[in-house]
Amino acid sequence: MESGYLFDGVDLKDTYGITVIKVSGIHDFLKRKGETGHNWLDEDGEEEYTASSDIYFEPRDITLECILVGTSRNDFVVKIRQFKYALESPGLHTFKTPYFSSSYSVYFKDGGKVDILTAWNSHITAGKSRKHIAKFTITLR
Repeated sequence: MESGYLFDGVDLKDTYGITVIKVSGIHDFLKRKGETGHNWLDEDGEEEYTASSDIYFEPRDITLECILVGTSRNDFVVKIRQFKYALESPGLHTFKTPYFSSSYSVYFKDGGKVDILTAWNSHITAGKSRKHIAKFTITLR
């Protein structure tokens, strides 16, 4: 699990403590939208629309499964709030993976549930600050 996932040019791991553990949908084949052909009543078969001006595709959904680690409860709250603010801000955003040179113009499509994996109230153990960890999934379109 490496860093290099960029959202609006900001590294998710370095800035928000987010490690992307799985990406899906980024390389799926897109479904064509609209009419793809016409069946003339007086002819056999179907006339396919294959000219580039006739071909349009549905949008792509990119799903990220993530882990967020805060070095303390306060650090966790700050990081999750900052990321939510960036994610939910209006307009298109850029998303880039460390594996490919192209970037994607995306927006946050759906809400998501944050599952806190560490005990919330036990933030101090034997005088030391305890890490707080959460898992969540987000969908970008």
